Amino acid sequence: NKKPFKRIMFKDEFETNLKELQKADFSILSGLTYFGRKNTMASASKAFALIFDIDHVSEKELGNYLFGIKNEVYPKPTFIVMSGSGIHAYYVFDKPIDLYPKTKLLLKELKFELTDLMWNGYTSGEKNKQFQGINQGFRIVGSPTKRNSSVRAFKSPSGTVSLSYMNSFVQRKELDFSQLYKETTMPLSEAKEKYPEWYERRIENGEPK
Repeated sequence: NKKPFKRIMFKDEFETNLKELQKADFSILSGLTYFGRKNTMASASKAFALIFDIDHVSEKELGNYLFGIKNEVYPKPTFIVMSGSGIHAYYVFDKPIDLYPKTKLLLKELKFELTDLMWNGYTSGEKNKQFQGINQGFRIVGSPTKRNSSVRAFKSPSGTVSLSYMNSFVQRKELDFSQLYKETTMPLSEAKEKYPEWYERRIENGEPK
């Protein structure tokens, strides 16, 4: 067996890497980006998409899933990916979500709630639902499946989704995302004037957070 490896990008080489990874026997990708070299939740930086896995989907069950999307029982995905015996529903956010510790927990809870909604007796032949974390990786589009076919993706006309749209499908109770942090766009020169003590400590003296 060949030793697995990770492809780390320091600049945008996605198209080149994608073509190479599509040729591999088994290659996966998640919807997150990471700080550093490890793709762990502790290193997770931004969420670009939530990806849902539904196993054992026949033609009938796929039809039920699409019917549920059309009638707004389930949120409309950006892409539906055929991965062999199941599907992966990609919900790409209209803007990336910064993954602060509390945000990671809320997104995980959101994914669990929506997995419970979308994976049911109408959409899957598997009764045992799999509740996966937000950094779960899935087979790359164009790469081989377990059945020696290719992973195929179909783009939905609905496009990207907002966090509030996804949250509106939580049946138990909508999760409170009101306290999400936002990145600052303040120039460093302005921060120096408004927060001189911080500037001296962090920028000039290089002290840690």
